[in-house]
Amino acid sequence: MNLRLMRLLVLFGLLSLGALARAGIEEEVRAADDTRHLGLSTNDMQLWTSVMGDDVIYIHSSGVMDVGKDALTAPFRKGEIKIKNFVREVMRVRVVNDNLAQVIGTGTPTVLRGDQESSFDLIYTSTWIKGAAGWKMTHWQATRLPTTK
Repeated sequence: MNLRLMRLLVLFGLLSLGALARAGIEEEVRAADDTRHLGLSTNDMQLWTSVMGDDVIYIHSSGVMDVGKDALTAPFRKGEIKIKNFVREVMRVRVVNDNLAQVIGTGTPTVLRGDQESSFDLIYTSTWIKGAAGWKMTHWQATRLPTTK
């Protein structure tokens, strides 16, 4: 086998290993995002926040920003807000490197505030960082989509 062909085969093998590693990271991040979503959609604050960084920055579709898990979960813990239903679709997981990824998705939450129920479509992006405790969401930003009616 000539040297040029051998180099190409080695390069192809390395590229294939990189693609497999990225696919593994993507699945890890999807699993973490699934945990976040399950916790939120079942109002399980412990599960919801188990995959969040302590200093998470959470920008709601209303434009309100919460910094930190305590600020974010306070209205839920007080019973002021409850998620009745939250249908969502992860559209893309973008692996930046072994320790940084972004999730882009759409969703339709149904939210109860007191006795008022509202439902709306949104698109969101979240940032995930892998540390010693695994993948943690450090940022979320949602934008309401225009109503089509």
